[in-house]
Amino acid sequence: MIGHEPKELLRTLLNDYKMPAASLSKITGISEQVILDFANGENIQPAITQTEMMDLIDLVGLLVIGVPSTDANERVSAITQALTDEFGIPVETISLFSNLECEDIEEFMKENASLSIEKRYSLAVTVLFCIIYLKDDYFIYETPPGFGFNLCNGAFPRLTKRLSNHASAHPMLET
Repeated sequence: MIGHEPKELLRTLLNDYKMPAASLSKITGISEQVILDFANGENIQPAITQTEMMDLIDLVGLLVIGVPSTDANERVSAITQALTDEFGIPVETISLFSNLECEDIEEFMKENASLSIEKRYSLAVTVLFCIIYLKDDYFIYETPPGFGFNLCNGAFPRLTKRLSNHASAHPMLET
């Protein structure tokens, strides 16, 4: 993340956003102590691989920079787009699941403010429910395809690249 020190972003996530190091450990597979050591400025290179380090930095950047800078409607739109583009789920299917008209969803994809709050809520719950169940087989810990890139304006190219290589091995996918 150009212009952002990863250790500072991690401290912001831990302190300002109250994200427990234990949660980051569960998400990334990196020990809680290593995460805390990194936040405290210690050299953690011997303890983790370069890939694990980059994944942690990408995740922290997404959570500290990407999430707060993106409107909730944009997130729902990006996830809906991922369901249709990446998984081939038709808008009609999403509309039936959410009890909305196809036209409502298509208009929302073009103009996020086009739906009433009630309809946006229904769509959000539906697409988030779908993406959560699809993620175990498809995603690692990041975000839906396009989500990181769209929501962070390309600020996380490594994250976006990993999403295109989703079939690669990851400790969280081991059973």
